[in-house]
Amino acid sequence: MVVGISAAGNASYVVGAIETAKSLGAVTLGISCNPGTKILNAADIPIFTDTGAEVLTGSTRLKAGTAQKIILNTLTTCAMAKTGKVYENMMINLSPSNEKLKHRMIRIVTEILSCSEDEAIERLNANEWNIRQAVTTAKKERV
Repeated sequence: MVVGISAAGNASYVVGAIETAKSLGAVTLGISCNPGTKILNAADIPIFTDTGAEVLTGSTRLKAGTAQKIILNTLTTCAMAKTGKVYENMMINLSPSNEKLKHRMIRIVTEILSCSEDEAIERLNANEWNIRQAVTTAKKERV
């Protein structure tokens, strides 16, 4: 999938990227804040955000940029959920690369399993600090 973004909607390099991606078989999205633009017409899935004129003419980082950021946050959140990086309402695709993340992982497992911190640490250690595996293993044992 390729997502093309242009507030005005006619950036030639974005249109070119969408067209190239389509020719290679990718699904394409186009995000623009103007209706009927080249990007929206080129994309398989056009997303038009009617933000109106900017408060400061030429400053697309205000309304247009904010609207596009919300769309991108929504798309990536959905992608994380669909690819298994979320359990219920928690991000679980973490790596224990520092103490802060280790503590977060322990809290997540503690919350999901309603267990003590010691049990969460034990389960994480036994499952190579993979939250999904730790939770799945624990739930199978409890059945």
